[in-house]
Parts: sequence; C-alpha cells; structure tokens
Amino acid sequence: MDKKAIIDQVYYGLPKPVEGYLPPTSWAYNAELPKHEYNPDKAKQILEEAGWKAGGDGVRAKGGVRLSFTNATTAGNKLREQTQALVQQNWRAIGVEMQITNMPAAVIWGEYYVKSKFETLLVGIQASVGDDPDCLNRIHSKYIAAKTGSGRNVSQYENPAVDKLLEDGVREIDRAEAPRHLSQAPGGDSHRPRVPAHLQLRAHRGREAGHRQLHAQQQHADE
Repeated sequence: MDKKAIIDQVYYGLPKPVEGYLPPTSWAYNAELPKHEYNPDKAKQILEEAGWKAGGDGVRAKGGVRLSFTNATTAGNKLREQTQALVQQNWRAIGVEMQITNMPAAVIWGEYYVKSKFETLLVGIQASVGDDPDCLNRIHSKYIAAKTGSGRNVSQYENPAVDKLLEDGVREIDRAEAPRHLSQAPGGDSHRPRVPAHLQLRAHRGREAGHRQLHAQQQHADE
C-alpha cells in the first residue's frame, strides 16, 4: 500500500509515518524497524512467480480462485472511505480485487468485528503515549474472542513464542530491558500496521484456501 499517498492526500501530510503501532513519542518506540516500501513492480513479480496470472478483467487468478477479498469500515466515515479508495487502487494496480463492503457502526463493531467475521477491516487505533505499551489484549492468543469469548485479538494471531515474550515484556520493570523482549519476537513489533499509526488494516485468517493464499501473498509482498 502507498502509505505516503494516504498521508498526503487524505490527511494533508500532517501525520508522521511510523513502522509500528506505537507513536514515536513513546519511550518504547523502536526507530530501527525496517522501513515500509511501496513497490508495485516487486509485488507483481512475487505474484507472477507464485502462479497468480492476470485474467481478462485484470484480476489475477490461480487454480480457479480469483485474487479477491472484501474490506469493511464504518459507513459514512469519509476519511476511512477515502483511504479505502486509495488502497483499492493500489491493489487493483497489481491485479488484486478489493471489494468494499462498509456497514453502519452498530453492525460492523458487533460480532462482525469481535468474532472476526471479516476478511479485512480498516479500523482506528489509539496507542498510549506515557503508559507501558501493553498490547497483550490485541496480539496474545488468549485474547482471541472468536475462540475464548473475550479480548481484542480480532486478527486471530497465534504464536506461542510471541505470547511468552509479550508476557515477559509487561512483567519487566526495567525500561531499558522491556523493549528487548518485544524485539526478540519473531516479527514482534515488526508485525506492524502499514498505514498511519492511527489507522490499521486488519486481516484475519481466511476461511477458504484462496483467502489463505492471498494473505500469505500480502505479507510476502510487503517484506
């Protein structure tokens, strides 16, 4: 995704790009994370090598599965809808179809969000600035509401090694040591949103084989 275009065209160039969910004003912010790269040509090459070929309508397909997914956010939220339009163009440019399925707030933030019934979702997040960056509720596997009934890990991310490092991080009282636990995680803080800090495009595990392949390509194409 073209993060710079979102910042410049939707937010008048005011937000500062970051590579993690924490704002740069946080004591735990890691300024050494790899920088996001917007490279459509590289993305096309990866998809081609993976066997996703463009069809007559320009959308790629493989094994009879179209490279298509849905994205939802709050209907009527103009900033998010403008962001969606830009992201949709980014995907279309590399042969991926992003269908927009926005819903009223009362619908989207119910079970659709809590129980991870979406494919991808554009949401707003607010990271704390002064407090310890405890993100267990959003990343730890015990907070997958679709499985445990509580929590905000709606992406259904699961990794036992990351779970332990997150737990160690929140128990650590030495600020010099706490970031070390998170930085050791496989992906850890580098599993980061690719858009401005207050926006996040979430994707959970696809319910069909085609969606699982799509999400794998999304991650690989952005590395």
